[in-house]
Parts: sequence; structure tokens; C-alpha cells
Amino acid sequence: METIVISPFSSEQDIRELFNDDTRFAIIPDHFPGNPLGYKTDIDNPHWVLNLLDEFPKCIFLSDYNKVGVYKKNFVPIPMMYLSEVFGHDWTYDFNMEKRPYTSSIIGGQTRINRTLASFWLAKNYPLDQLKYHYTENDDITAVQQFINPNASLHPRKFLFDTWDKNTLEWNNNQRLFNHLMPDIISQAYVHLGTESINPHLEAPLTEKTLSAWLGGTLLLPLGDYCKNEVLAKYGFESFSNVFELRSSRIPHHHEVTIGVLEDNRDFLMDHSAVEQAWHENIGKIIHNSKQAADKEFWKAHQADNLSLVKDAVEMVDFSKIHKSAEFLKIFLQ
Repeated sequence: METIVISPFSSEQDIRELFNDDTRFAIIPDHFPGNPLGYKTDIDNPHWVLNLLDEFPKCIFLSDYNKVGVYKKNFVPIPMMYLSEVFGHDWTYDFNMEKRPYTSSIIGGQTRINRTLASFWLAKNYPLDQLKYHYTENDDITAVQQFINPNASLHPRKFLFDTWDKNTLEWNNNQRLFNHLMPDIISQAYVHLGTESINPHLEAPLTEKTLSAWLGGTLLLPLGDYCKNEVLAKYGFESFSNVFELRSSRIPHHHEVTIGVLEDNRDFLMDHSAVEQAWHENIGKIIHNSKQAADKEFWKAHQADNLSLVKDAVEMVDFSKIHKSAEFLKIFLQ
């Protein structure tokens, strides 16, 4: 029995050559292979990895990302990156309970569809003196042109400037979050506009980006995630559907789940007093999310069956043959 690891850099040919009758598991620890912006990607048809589900029904595919519309017995979405962060670090953090100077915050690192769409919408439509942001590499509107509705109110030369602190590039996630992102960005605002690393095929991932928003004590408004409130509820978290209008998050189109969500909540997000009041009225829910986010015992119980599957799969991984980005999987052997 053996386990295959499919990384973002894997090719279809290379992965197909690895499959045989002894392949018990296939782990997809990051986004599916291919360009995350959709270049040369046929987003109207299933990704080639999904075709493998039918071709190898006895193999269990463990995916860090869920995929909209994929309901196969041998496809098991598990937030492996999120769980590895929870189990790998002490995430004790007392978020700022004092008055916050900014209404909203947003963080955008590597170029992704939702981050670029949000960059151009916010720069054109949002009062930037109310926004605390940490951004880079999301200043090319042509990169996401195929996902933009023709009537969108965007300007090709108005985007969020590069404010990324280059001194943090060598830090790991834990160091970057505790020493910079949470105290200096996230906890400075009441609302956090969450931009997970989404990809061309619709999904609603759960990674350390969501973890940091919860630990920072914010009203989290996901951008780019399809029906993310339903995913959060499944894990026992508050999605603040009583605060935000989330109807556009249920429309299967990248424009709607990012710009549509921002448009639906435009008036509220621009009213600092209303946002501040909503934050205080929902502080109990915010504290609940913050405490549960990195509660190791909660996750061990909630994900017990999945964690057992992951451990069985990782035990059969030959780490000498996989991409270094998947080495975090070793934590599931403990």
C-alpha cells in the first residue's frame, strides 16, 4: 500500500504514472495543480485531478480544499494546513478589546483572483482612511479580467498599493501572525475582509488566513469563498450572517463571491459607527470563534475520523520524493 502526494506543481502525466493497484491514498495538501489565476485553465470542465476520482475509485483522495459540487465517497476534504498550524504552534492570543481605529482590514499576499478583485474594488469604492491593509502582487486587473462582470465599477489603474513588510518574508506563519499581522493589521479594525488562497474552480478553503482573523477578534467577512458561511457553521463557528448580507456568496461566480459580497455590504462597511456597534453587539460570538479557532482538543475531537485517515495516509508517504511544500504533513505522525 502506498500514498501519492499531488502538489500544486504536479503534472497530470507524472501523477498518472504513480498510480497503481497499491495506491491507497492520494493527498492534495494545497491547491490543485495549475495556475491559481486560471491562465490556460478550462474552468468550465472538471480539473484533471477530479477525473482521477472515477478512474481510481478504491483510492481515497484527501484534499485540503473542498470543491463545489464534488460529492464522491473517495473524496474527503480536510483542512490539513489549518490543522497543522493548530497542532504545530501555541496560538494563545489575547486580541485587542479596546477601541479600534480602522473599520476594515485586509491582507493579500500572492496573486489570487479574490485578492486582485478586492484590490481594485476597494481602491475605487472604499474610503482608504478606514482600511488597514497589507498587500502585494495584486495590481494587474488583466490577470482576472475573465472573471469580471462588464458593469463592474473598477478602474484599471486604481488598486491597493504594495504595503508588504519585506522584513517579514523570512518569518514562518506563526512569527508573521503574532509579531505583525494580528497586532498591526487585523486587530486594528473591527471587520476583517478574508481572502483565502482561492483558485479558478469554486471552493471555500479553511487555512491559517481564517485562523488569524478569528484570533484577531474580528467580524470576518469572507471574500471569494463560495457559501463559506455554511462551511464555518459545519465546524461550529459563527459566520455573522446576522451582521452581513451574504446572498452573493451563494452565486457560483468569482465576481459575485468577491465584488458582489462587497457591493451588498457597501453601506454598512463604510459606516464606522455601525460597524463598531455590531462588533460590540456580537462580542460573545467573536470570543467564541477566537477561543475555538486554535483549541487543539476541540479539533482532535471534531476531526477525529479525518485525522485518523490522514495519519494512515501520511505513514505511507515517501518524503524523499515529494515537494518540500508538503513536508508539513509530518506533523500528523505525532
